[in-house]
Amino acid sequence: MTNHFIDWYKIYLKCYDSYKITHNIDLSKFKFIDPVIIVLLFKDLITLNNSAIKCGVNVKNYLNFLIKNYNIINGSFNNYIPVVTVSKANVDILTSQMSKIVMSKININSSNLNIKLNYIFGELMENIIQHSRSKHNYILSQYYNKLGLELTFYDDGIGIPGSLKVIKNNTKECDYIFDAINGLSSKMEPGLINERGTALPSINKMVKSYSNNEFIIISGSGIYSYSNGNEQVIPLNKKYRLNGTLISILFKDINKFDAMDIYKYV
Repeated sequence: MTNHFIDWYKIYLKCYDSYKITHNIDLSKFKFIDPVIIVLLFKDLITLNNSAIKCGVNVKNYLNFLIKNYNIINGSFNNYIPVVTVSKANVDILTSQMSKIVMSKININSSNLNIKLNYIFGELMENIIQHSRSKHNYILSQYYNKLGLELTFYDDGIGIPGSLKVIKNNTKECDYIFDAINGLSSKMEPGLINERGTALPSINKMVKSYSNNEFIIISGSGIYSYSNGNEQVIPLNKKYRLNGTLISILFKDINKFDAMDIYKYV
């Protein structure tokens, strides 16, 4: 079975290798590109000339739309929040906007679902603001009628290994990600300012409550992936080391997620 996020991350790595040689971002083979690709490349997408981005008409129009609407929160967007940089000033409105989009698409009015989505969305944004020490961050949330709800967050900060190395010495950076989703936090060390929040274990359990959901965390030289009911930790080649943290969640059946009891996991 395919792994949605791993498949797209492999495509990103091919773009990364090609970009170093040609100085072009080549997406010409694709009629669709996932938010994972967009947030990782967005800093380059908004600075490169159009001629340096190779892609078909549909992808080109989509990218141009996202670039044009970068950081526009209150637009009349039907099924997504375009790329936005998170700040203390916009967390509440972003969370509210995301909930409205989901509710309009699934045609239910569930305070239960609102609480869960607000918790996940809010906690991951707060992690970026409070703990990442990033210069750049990008989020993109989109609802697909066939695929489901995808939430994607990226920051170029110190990453999970950078946060946890102060309290534990792991040989492999990928092990820090596994530690983080199992409850290890630099909040355990009094007085530290580079702490990563403690919400990841709860969010991981919520995602894993249904096996068709998917979840990926990439930070430093490691990947944590949950897909098709299986989780794995994958070491990355050092040349592909990611500065900061990428987190992406795919809820394939939002109605099942609506029925889940959040208080079992938080």
